[in-house]
Amino acid sequence: KLSRVEIRHSNMLAWLFDPNENHGMGDKTLRSLINFIILNYNPKDLDEFSMVSMDLYSFEIYREWKDIDLLIVSDVEQIAICVENKIDSAEHSDQLRKYKGIMETHYKGYNILYLYLSPDGKLPSDDTWNIVTYTDILTIIERETSKTKLNERVKNLIEDYIDILRREIVEDLELKRICAEIYAKHKEALDLIYEHRPDDILNISAVVKDWCIVQSKTNKIIFDESNSQKGVIRFQTSNMNSIIPDSDGSLSVWKNEHFYFFEIHVEKEKLRFSLVISKENLSEETKNKLSEYGIDLGQEKKYKTIYSWSSKKFKSTSKQTDGMPSELEIESCLNEMLKEIDSPEKIFGKAEKQKK
Repeated sequence: KLSRVEIRHSNMLAWLFDPNENHGMGDKTLRSLINFIILNYNPKDLDEFSMVSMDLYSFEIYREWKDIDLLIVSDVEQIAICVENKIDSAEHSDQLRKYKGIMETHYKGYNILYLYLSPDGKLPSDDTWNIVTYTDILTIIERETSKTKLNERVKNLIEDYIDILRREIVEDLELKRICAEIYAKHKEALDLIYEHRPDDILNISAVVKDWCIVQSKTNKIIFDESNSQKGVIRFQTSNMNSIIPDSDGSLSVWKNEHFYFFEIHVEKEKLRFSLVISKENLSEETKNKLSEYGIDLGQEKKYKTIYSWSSKKFKSTSKQTDGMPSELEIESCLNEMLKEIDSPEKIFGKAEKQKK
């Protein structure tokens, strides 16, 4: 079972994107991936016209070369695509910067493209890496397989993989609807199962999300669960929206219309809070407003954490028998956080002090 094991997903993607493999799609999936990069990130010296004459069959796929999850290289075209695949694991040991150094040393003079692949558009620590989601990958695979006559064995294999992506990685809207119907019919039994599941991060996240829903109903925050992921809950406020409004068409670093989020990072021992602003496609008017508050977004990254702080560690005396902190203590931390962000002037003032 592939499930959420990164290595197995990387193996499957290596097979699908290799034009010389036996899947019968030739260079279609790789061509579609490079077109996606061109359309979304406008890489240097690479456009749709250069794709016409490009020999995609010259590309070779490497797995775990120098610990890089997926490397797609053409010595003929002098192009290298470096893919870091993150499903549940987090970055460690400054690995993105390390991989970048390796690539620039071994592929000097090549056009190097860096892709940071995750289920929900997780932000990389290094801004050189471009965000790709498993939804993007799913779209590419479905589009290209639908246009190709495949033998039965290959077709079944790819269909099984698409099903796994939908069930295990990508949150399918229809699946959400079905789950909601099942939950409505079996709420008590499912709540009991949910209450006793072993994942502390999920348990604490559930309390945080419930708190967000309540605060949203009283208009203290603006919360849409689709913007969150495991361990990171995101919300907005009407006060901050007056300074950093949604766009009417441009996409932020999160690939939606929202250009900032307050983030709650769930850890076993505490909660971490931050205000993150997307610089990508941010309007000049908004930049000027932020400048009036003394906020300098800088030039290096596509997003910037303006202010961050942590709750106190959960008290061991308040932890329940399963090792979880009590809901009361989690909510107390969240209520304290809400006081910290009750006005933009307050949060920007604290950001200025933290910068010093």
